[in-house]
Amino acid sequence: MKMRRNQINHQNPSVIRLLILALPILLATIPSRTQERSPSSTDQAGFQAIVAPFVKTHCVRCHGPAKQEGTFRVDQHLKNEFVDPASKEKWSEVVNVLNSHEMPPEGEPQPKPEEVAKVVDWITEQMVRAELVRRDGQIVLRRLNRDEYRSTIRDLIGIDFDVAPFPLDPASGGFDNNGSALTMSPLLTELYLDAARKILDRTLVEGDQPPAIKWRFEIDSGDNNSNRKVYDKQNVIVNGGNNPVKDGFKVLHHDNWDKHLNARGYGLKHEGDYIIRIRAAGFVPKRDAVVESARKALQNRFDKQMQENPKAEKYHREQMERDLKHFATDRMYDYGSPRLKLIQNLGGQPKVLAEFDVDAPLEKPREYEVCARFTTEQAGLTIEYAYPIPRVLENFWFQGHDVFARPELYVDWFELEGPIHESWPPPSHRRLLGDTLPSKAKERETAKTLIARFLRSAYRRPVTAAEIDEKLKLFDLVRADSPSFVQAIKTPLIAAMASPHFLYLAEPVAHAARVRPTSTSSKTKPDANAREPRALQDHEFAARLSYFLWSSMPDDELNKLADN
Repeated sequence: MKMRRNQINHQNPSVIRLLILALPILLATIPSRTQERSPSSTDQAGFQAIVAPFVKTHCVRCHGPAKQEGTFRVDQHLKNEFVDPASKEKWSEVVNVLNSHEMPPEGEPQPKPEEVAKVVDWITEQMVRAELVRRDGQIVLRRLNRDEYRSTIRDLIGIDFDVAPFPLDPASGGFDNNGSALTMSPLLTELYLDAARKILDRTLVEGDQPPAIKWRFEIDSGDNNSNRKVYDKQNVIVNGGNNPVKDGFKVLHHDNWDKHLNARGYGLKHEGDYIIRIRAAGFVPKRDAVVESARKALQNRFDKQMQENPKAEKYHREQMERDLKHFATDRMYDYGSPRLKLIQNLGGQPKVLAEFDVDAPLEKPREYEVCARFTTEQAGLTIEYAYPIPRVLENFWFQGHDVFARPELYVDWFELEGPIHESWPPPSHRRLLGDTLPSKAKERETAKTLIARFLRSAYRRPVTAAEIDEKLKLFDLVRADSPSFVQAIKTPLIAAMASPHFLYLAEPVAHAARVRPTSTSSKTKPDANAREPRALQDHEFAARLSYFLWSSMPDDELNKLADN
């Protein structure tokens, strides 16, 4: 369940109801000082006052030492110990037979309804208490899963980071944010460290804005890999595939390995966000055209069948009529607009950037835009036809023939433009460093202020002077050998983003050792035998609430509430 924070306000009554329902769940997970967690804390007084008299009056005669109906003895099987699975199962059977009025049986004295209700309520209460006792009270330190990491980077720094290189989060109990399953490994640690470097390299920039390119690929110029065009002194393969050309448009009728449009074998000089622009249109045939194209194909099949086996004309004709009816009546031929799939190949790794309907008619082609991130690795773009028609007995054998009427995709050209920057330096850079760099004399002061502000947001809580000084020492350590302030400040920020304080949600220790003074000294020492849970602190609760509601870090409003 995910919601953005702008959905959560006083004008949304459904969200208020959700919060009302969710808060007991959240609060129930917070250990209470008054909550008894010892398995031995059974309700002996309630058992003697409520259950024992009822059992003696209505159960012992048939389920006691003298007689055991159904091999069930209340004195042996109904122990006042609900954490034992076998005993709990017997108590569950008692609740079921009492609720269904199966016991006591007909012909036996019947208890009053209020007596039965008291017994059932008491048993139910003990089963709930036993379940809480049975659960592990130790809270598992939980790291951010992939979606939470991506959302947190977006809200912390202001960029959308691709988390595909991270391994998939294992599901546990149907959830991908279960702390017990979100393990950490040396490989994942390296991936987090590498991700932090890439994020800050992308965020903090130096120098002038990179010049933008605008390459247009005219894909009707060739239909094989030998067709090359020069872009920025690079011989780029521009392949229009085995597709016909009509009025300058490549016409894609169906998908096949030799019908893809692509431009590949180039490298961009500057990493960044690029716009891919495609000029395209679509043609959607009517049902009459579908039936007519099917009739021709079916007639050709009929003629061949008659040549091979003229004696079976009756069966051949019945098959033809039956199949023709399929094309005339089946709803799969109520076509929609043709569909286009755009694939990016970066460093040898393909990635589907977008898949969308091309709803522009032939008389009014339009330009479709997709934004994608490119590095300086070897790159390529591919366009594929992506309108699937179910393959059934009646159509599978000629669905890929160009004569079969189906939605057609017309592509005129596609182009690559970028890197795109709405401003320079980018907003993510200004969020961290502002518009101007500090003078040499003020670098350390600026670094300390920046580190303190960043740690406060990244750790989702107030930070100590020692934590700030620790990261400031990293800045001091690398500054002398760094070419610039920007390069030096990345080191402490990378360390913060690889820290458990960022990667994990800070939670209280459920059974922390209390510290108490000794009888002979004013000094304190931990008492290992004294264990008690503590309540969540305000910022811990704010983080738990924000990751529950919108899967990201607390926003400014929630932080202010926690501060207060």
